[in-house]
Amino acid sequence: MQENIEKKIDEILEEIKQIKSILQVKQVTKSAEVMATREIIRKLSVREFLNSIKISGDVERTLAIGYFLEKHKNLNSFNKRDLEDTYAEAKESRPKNINDKVNLNIKSGHMMEAGEKKDSIKAWTLTSTGEQVILQMLGNQDN
Repeated sequence: MQENIEKKIDEILEEIKQIKSILQVKQVTKSAEVMATREIIRKLSVREFLNSIKISGDVERTLAIGYFLEKHKNLNSFNKRDLEDTYAEAKESRPKNINDKVNLNIKSGHMMEAGEKKDSIKAWTLTSTGEQVILQMLGNQDN
């Protein structure tokens, strides 16, 4: 009888190993699917992104481009050159004074100066309030 119990325990342990193996494969597959989805999301062009939200003026557009740079281009911070390049990429006429638009975003609490310069140029980052403003414009469809 003891031998039968030990045999049954061995069978159960073997089944558990098989289940663990199957779950690990499913987890790896799920991780790959998530990464592929994120890659597709990252491929969104700045033009498509700007078209997906209602923007009222250059201050909001600059905030939206900053959000795009952080969330879709994976920049920790961005500088004037990044903003100018992204305005051009979006085929948007850039404001005469981008720094002024950034400063208005800073004043409203939507952006802040980054801790370090980027390419020897002052850099900025969005605040959580600034991110929330864009998320509200998106209707929380973007992360």
